Amino acid sequence: MKSKYDTKANEMNVQAGDNVWFYNPQWKKGQSPKLQSPWDGPYTVLDRLSHDVEITLKLKYKWMVMVYQGEKWINKRIKTFNE
Repeated sequence: MKSKYDTKANEMNVQAGDNVWFYNPQWKKGQSPKLQSPWDGPYTVLDRLSHDVEITLKLKYKWMVMVYQGEKWINKRIKTFNE
């Protein structure tokens, strides 16, 4: 099972300074879920601590972050666990 998964798995190449989207499936109260996006961001990666998912945010799964490849974005500062 693991070897079959590993053949199709893609590595995330996220560096410090890249813009990423964060997957947050929580819906805002008072708005229709159909009109809301589960992706929040884009955020700027401040530091990549290791080869795993630990990039600025401590995430449970790496699919919760998606690299942003657009031109326009809003610069949001996020707090890291070390601050």
